Amino acid sequence: MGKRIGNYQEIIERIEARQSGLQSIDPVILTLSNETQPQENDSMNETMHRFYRPFRFSITPKEPCPSGIDTLFIVHTSIANHKRRAAIRETYANDYWEKKYEYRTIFVVGRSKDEEKERWIKGEARQYRDILQIDYIDAYRNMTIKFLNWMRFVRDDCPRVKMIVKMDDDILPNIHWIFDDFHNGTMISEENTFTCLEYHSPVVREKGSPWYVSKEAHPSDDWEAFCCGPAFIMSADLISRLVKNIENKQFYTSVDDAFVTGQIAKEIAAKHDFRLYEHNFLWPGWPGWEKIVERKMLAWKVIFGAYTTTTAMKRIFDELSHLSGAVTDPPDDLPWSNKLERKAESNKTRMGFWSDAAEVLEWVEIGVSGLAGFEKSSGRGKFETQMGFWSDAEEVLEWAGIVTSFFAGFENSSGSTKVESERCESNDLSKSSV
Repeated sequence: MGKRIGNYQEIIERIEARQSGLQSIDPVILTLSNETQPQENDSMNETMHRFYRPFRFSITPKEPCPSGIDTLFIVHTSIANHKRRAAIRETYANDYWEKKYEYRTIFVVGRSKDEEKERWIKGEARQYRDILQIDYIDAYRNMTIKFLNWMRFVRDDCPRVKMIVKMDDDILPNIHWIFDDFHNGTMISEENTFTCLEYHSPVVREKGSPWYVSKEAHPSDDWEAFCCGPAFIMSADLISRLVKNIENKQFYTSVDDAFVTGQIAKEIAAKHDFRLYEHNFLWPGWPGWEKIVERKMLAWKVIFGAYTTTTAMKRIFDELSHLSGAVTDPPDDLPWSNKLERKAESNKTRMGFWSDAAEVLEWVEIGVSGLAGFEKSSGRGKFETQMGFWSDAEEVLEWAGIVTSFFAGFENSSGSTKVESERCESNDLSKSSV
């Protein structure tokens, strides 16, 4: 993973599969037909192409940016992909997570010529109030229209937002990792920066291709370094300048990620952080991605990953929430759980009372195996152990201290086989049996 260099054919095949539901194209808005395709210099005036004009919003989300919300997840989707949106609402767009991390999710769609799909999206919008529909026909060559107009919406309706996480609807983010880095304050820049996977590609000059760009629109035969489109993070302060610069363009460019995050970004002197997550993206384009994406995400090595099915996506998200410590399982009605409950009720030690020496040894064995097995994960400051993930070396040492305390401080309780750790209030090291 990391920087990708190649031509667009690799991405074309991926996007064609992803966008298979977006085949209806309105020649009034934009067409892929050679006979009726608008000319690249077809403009409303001398400075702005007509496809860069503001488009009407036929549906808008309710309260997209209430007080306290400084992050938006913008999800590019199509009306046909309602099952993906349902899975997203069960995972990272669930109210619980949005409140916990103080963000909102907005699904951005275009229009469909299919009346049944239009009725569907209107009903979905009434129920969930998280849909932004732009009045143009959804098709891949219209993606720049989608990108430009949701930026206008955010600029006008969410002026206090600081960060944008833009994704396609087949990408799963590790929100726990993302917000750890957001709150760190030094990881993800909130000023004039795209944080993303670097991509380089030649400009497609074949007329009739959905990725065709004329010499007038982009004189160079190579794109500037840009953000690979399935997922990236951008500081919201970029939006007004991006929109203003695009509105001055006379020639239409359909390759939205290269155009906005490459060409226009360079013109406004935007910065790119290509290094922070250069090894932490995984989606189609890498051989065998579907066989390793779940393992890589659960190993905390992929922050944005494509999912193979919505079932897999929900399973991965649930496991990430447990691994991060954001979710814990309720205790089972089993002897081991009862021991834990008694320990919690005692409230005399950090770890509570241990039933017997065998239990102490069991915890010692777990702690030692953790210390023996950790290794630094690629690209992150975390340590992977047989017990899971340690946030840093200090946490490993803390556990080592707890394990040591089992040996240094336990003693037999009067009339029983229980032993206490040195953290107990009644501990007296002079009576230690060790």
